[in-house]
Amino acid sequence: MILTFGKHKGKNIEDVAAEYPSYIFWMSENNVMEVPEHIMELASESQRLDIPEPDFEMIHGDDWGCRD
Repeated sequence: MILTFGKHKGKNIEDVAAEYPSYIFWMSENNVMEVPEHIMELASESQRLDIPEPDFEMIHGDDWGCRD
């Protein structure tokens, strides 16, 4: 399904769900369009996979685990 409106106009909704899951959630929550269940699932999975791991060195420095 190709989106015919908005900032992702002309893009495949599956691609948008994979790359911009928050846009899919916004469309659904604001009744912009009825988003098919499989697209919601794809967006949910994409959002879970996109959560960055914490960078402990950046947060605590390179000796964050040392107890000398």
